[in-house]
Amino acid sequence: GMPAAMLLAGGSKLLACSLHFVLGRSLLRDYVERTVLPKFPIFRAASRLVATDAFKVTCAIRCAPIPSIAKNLGLASVGVPFSTFLVVTTIFSAPWTAGAVAAGSTLTSLPEVLDGRGGDKMAELLRPWKENSVVAAALCLAAAAGLVYISVAAKKAYREMMLAEEKAQ
Repeated sequence: GMPAAMLLAGGSKLLACSLHFVLGRSLLRDYVERTVLPKFPIFRAASRLVATDAFKVTCAIRCAPIPSIAKNLGLASVGVPFSTFLVVTTIFSAPWTAGAVAAGSTLTSLPEVLDGRGGDKMAELLRPWKENSVVAAALCLAAAAGLVYISVAAKKAYREMMLAEEKAQ
């Protein structure tokens, strides 16, 4: 069902991110320091601030407009503890993973569409949400509020890091 699919997709994503992290901390460390870190100025600030507040630094980098693999490799290289990396990565990836699984589960296969059963499947998937509209609205509102809070906090941390980097120069 849906919970198992979310756990599988989320676990796979965390495993891939963890592999990037381990590679960035070990085999690819020299490459990351030579090639990846210089491309993204936020990592200079991160390397200075990681000892002060690794959680905040990791949140700021998760919010930065950088490719995900560069974030994973860079966080490893600047010395973010793996436990902090894992917690923040889970927090930031959970909503996207849940959304992707939910979207994927609602897709109708081409044979069902050609047989005219696409509308029936969509109606079946939406039925529980329509029957419990108050619960569905409350869950959506809580999820939206959580995403807004995390986004605002991460963007604030990002701005603070970039200001600290400007002052250091």
